[in-house]
This record gives sequence, C-alpha cells and structure tokens, in this order.
Amino acid sequence: MAGAISNCETRILKKDINEHYELTSISKPVMIKTFGMTEQQAKLIHKHRKTFELIHDAERLDTGIDARVLWFEIGKPYGERNFSKWFNSSVVKFMLVKGIDYDEYSKDSHGNLRTHFTRKINSHGGNNRMNYIVTVSAAKELAITAATEAGKAYRTYFIAAEKLLRELERYNPPRMLSKGNQKKLRHFAAKEYRGFGAESRGFLSAVNSLVCLHATGARPKQWDKSGKSNPQNWLDGEYMERYRQVQDVVIKAVLKGTGLSEITDSLELLYPADDAQAYLIAMGEVNA
Repeated sequence: MAGAISNCETRILKKDINEHYELTSISKPVMIKTFGMTEQQAKLIHKHRKTFELIHDAERLDTGIDARVLWFEIGKPYGERNFSKWFNSSVVKFMLVKGIDYDEYSKDSHGNLRTHFTRKINSHGGNNRMNYIVTVSAAKELAITAATEAGKAYRTYFIAAEKLLRELERYNPPRMLSKGNQKKLRHFAAKEYRGFGAESRGFLSAVNSLVCLHATGARPKQWDKSGKSNPQNWLDGEYMERYRQVQDVVIKAVLKGTGLSEITDSLELLYPADDAQAYLIAMGEVNA
C-alpha cells in the first residue's frame, strides 16, 4: 500500500525519538532513513568502520585515526618498516600541523588506546615505536597519496564517515556542545601554556577529571578500571545533559581565569558528586 510504513520502519522511527547514535554501531537502515546516507555510503561505513576505529582523546584531538593503521591498510607506502619515513614526508608535503591535524599518542602498560588492528600491527615490531593520531580530514589526504585502489576506497570511506559524523553531531546536541567545549578548553590551554606540553596536558586532565567526577560520580581513572574508558560513550539522556551542564560551568569559569579550587567549591554546591548517578548505573549498582 502506498504510504504505508513497515513494522521495521516503525521500530526505527520509535527508536529515533530518544536514541543516541554512534558511528561504530549505527545500523545501515538508520544511516539511510534517519541521516540521509546513500546505500553505497552506508555499506562503505559498515564495511570499514572497524578497520579505522576512531580514537577519542579529549586532551588532544576530538577524534582521530591511527596513522600506522592507515599506512598498513593502504599498502605500506615507502615499503616495509618505513612508516616513519612515509609519515614524516607526508607531514611536510601536506603541511600538517601538530596538535591540529595530528598528534602523538602513547600506550600505557595496560595497552590503552590499542585497538585490535594496532595490536596486530605492533606484533610485527614491538611497542616502542612512535604512534600518531591524524584527523579524518588529514587521513583523506594521506590515503589518496598511496595511488592505489585501496587508498581511493578508504578516502571515499572517510568522506562518507565525515558526513555521517556531522549529521550525528546535529542529532546529538548535548554531545555536540560538549565537543565544542573541549575545543575551547584546548585553545585556552594551548595559549596559556604555549602549546601542548606537560603543563597544559596536566591542566586539561585536572579539568576533565573535575567535570567527570561531578557529572558522573566517578573520576576518569575509575571509569578506565571498569573497562568503560570514555564516560561520554556510556552517557545518554539526562546523564549526558548533566555532563554537558557541569562542563559548561567549569569551562566558562576557567576561561574567566577562575582557579580550580574555587571552581571545585562551586561545583560542590551546584552539582554535588554524591548526587551523580551515572557511574553507579553504568556499573549496574543502581537502577536507571
């Protein structure tokens, strides 16, 4: 019947009302129906999103892609064991700026930030090599330089993924606002401490820890130990909104030059950590 909605479509429409979608888990039907992706784009994203897992690092880039994974997947330009030569020459060729287009990252003794694919690659050469995160935009440029079919295919994937990410940001307003806050905070830290050195990163960690505690009831280290390393990935609805509200208060105060001890006192009154339930709910200790 013309204009009729199938049971499957009805379920999707009902789910759309309150659902928060992630690039890593969104289904092809929802990509097409809710976010206007073509069937080809949806298939590309579904096929390659596990290969290029986005690395979330609130202290540096918003999201990025492991440059070594990219090099590996597009055929190891410059040859086996020449990742550094390829990456360094690409930085010069495309005038990539550290802290904007790419940044370094390290793995701790627990293997944080190591995905399935980076584990596979590192098994060929140990863990003591330099690792880089590149933005999605930079990854597109790096992929096309490979001059291979794989490089072209991955560039097309990055374009589709970037489009979907923009749509998801519009659909998930609290997360979009939170992302904007993080940018403001990084710009402030870079200016205040003249770049992204140990002092600026320590400052960013302290601010993010304060936000996390009063928004969720636990500090980032507690979330890490629980296996849920990025709290925002586990927040939804009112819990995500509280996170964004706390973050707003903290970052506005920071930008005005207010000290962290004074901000802490204000948060104890406005958003007591004891009242935050997100962490306990995520751990299954209380009911939502």
